[in-house]
Amino acid sequence: MSSRWSSLGTRVVGSGALLLSLSLGCSTKSGGTSDVRRPGTGGTSSGGAAATGGSGTLPSSGDNGLCVGTACSDGGVVNPPPGCGDGVLADDEACDDGNMLSGDGCSADCLMVEVGYSCPLAGTPCSRAVKCGDGVTEDPEFCDDGNTTAGDGCSPRCTLELGFKCSGTPSVCTPTVCGDGVKEGAESCDDGNTDPYDGCSATCQTEPNCKNGACVSECGDGLVIAEECDDGNTRSGDGCSDTCMIEPGFTCSVPTSTADTLNIPIVYRDFRQHQDTYHGHPNFHWDGFSYATTNIVKVNLDADGKPEYSGNPPAAPIVGNLHVDSQDNFKTWYRESDYDIKFVDTLPLTNLAGVYTYDNSLFFPLDNRGWVVDPVNPEMLFAGDVGMHNFAFTSEVHYWFQYDATKSSTLTFRGDDDVWVFAANRLVVDLGGIHDKVEGSVTLSAATTDTANVPLALEQGQVYEIDVFQAERNPGGSNYKLQLSGFNSNASLCTPVCGDGIVSIGEQCDDGVNAGGYGKCGPGCVLGAYCGDGIVQPEEDCDDGNRIDNDSCNNACRVLKVN
Repeated sequence: MSSRWSSLGTRVVGSGALLLSLSLGCSTKSGGTSDVRRPGTGGTSSGGAAATGGSGTLPSSGDNGLCVGTACSDGGVVNPPPGCGDGVLADDEACDDGNMLSGDGCSADCLMVEVGYSCPLAGTPCSRAVKCGDGVTEDPEFCDDGNTTAGDGCSPRCTLELGFKCSGTPSVCTPTVCGDGVKEGAESCDDGNTDPYDGCSATCQTEPNCKNGACVSECGDGLVIAEECDDGNTRSGDGCSDTCMIEPGFTCSVPTSTADTLNIPIVYRDFRQHQDTYHGHPNFHWDGFSYATTNIVKVNLDADGKPEYSGNPPAAPIVGNLHVDSQDNFKTWYRESDYDIKFVDTLPLTNLAGVYTYDNSLFFPLDNRGWVVDPVNPEMLFAGDVGMHNFAFTSEVHYWFQYDATKSSTLTFRGDDDVWVFAANRLVVDLGGIHDKVEGSVTLSAATTDTANVPLALEQGQVYEIDVFQAERNPGGSNYKLQLSGFNSNASLCTPVCGDGIVSIGEQCDDGVNAGGYGKCGPGCVLGAYCGDGIVQPEEDCDDGNRIDNDSCNNACRVLKVN
């Protein structure tokens, strides 16, 4: 028999029998293994996935050799099988797609099915095949940690989860540190702090700028503002590009909120009573009334997006300004100063039949925090009406929503003491002053006006900001209720278009037909039986349950024989 590998020669095995048949890197159905291998280990596949142990590694220029033991023909380089590229699958080929080009699924020497591909039928192009959860990071995956469990850094769709960065294959995911000034992982910004409402959120997501009424924003804040899409990041390949354009192979839409809980950042500032000579604030711990006092603040927010003292006396019959005496003192309610200690928390609103609500009649978020635990001069607690608690604090909440005139969007608030609600930078609920619990609400529509009776003139499809400023200034009770109905601030949800012939994130395959069959794409863009599923199919000689080439079974699930 004349050898097709004239430069390989023969090798004596055992008692001196001539080696006439060689197997390439595979455990056969009978359990035999081969010492025939490709030279070199490590590297990165044409599909973009870093691999260990040579997984899916394309040889470098000239490195397409086949080795037996420690000897390789032609000084370490083996020429492709004679029939490589003719579109006919021979026993000494792993694949043959009718050409001798790498990067299309079948390597240039026909000895390897490249990572991220399936080549079930000779003479036809190989097709993309990606299995999220198999531990091999392949294009279009951003990560693959070997499972489809949510919350571990790599999502069930093999995208990066917020708060994580992932590298390697299988991917190793570790938490990112928001606020360290380094943008990494799923972060869309990092300004060196974890303060919300400063342009970069407490979770390092970009925030919009709404100081001029309708919001404007950068791509990546999760709000669709003059954009085709915005999924809350600036990564291409997940359906919404790094410039917030819908990518080929996807459709994107903004879903209606359905989560059980809506967590909104809330900023608290703790103060001390005006009688306190140690950082006491002139405006806190005073007697009040059973009703609200209007006109303490101006109708428009100031240039920093904060309420501004009006300087006007309250409406009759109340005399005085309820101990808000100047803009210099009032502006410190919602800004850092020597008077306050700031805390950033989240306010959990529970979904009750589509209405998100937080309702707490014992609202003491700063108990055991702030001035009461000051190491130099701890603030005294007050009994009030409901036991000993830390009174004297303010809070602020901001929420972005896209205005839809076809929906009834209503905000309801109940609280004591001062409460001011702004929409599009204009005052729409005025419950100022020191008072018992008082409730107010606003429904946003084309007819909505501010407290001065000036229309807000909200425009369909524009994004606006709701701002809620509250203060607890009297040690009696403390109530806080915030209810949102009909508001939607979800980021774009992009889903792949199965059947368009583009393998997108969230799909295992897509050949444009998706009729199924061994190694082919089935309905729903899901792989059926394929090399690497761990089941030795009739078309296979072996299947070790993975798509790593340089191990017990190659990426073609074939035993290659040299006759």
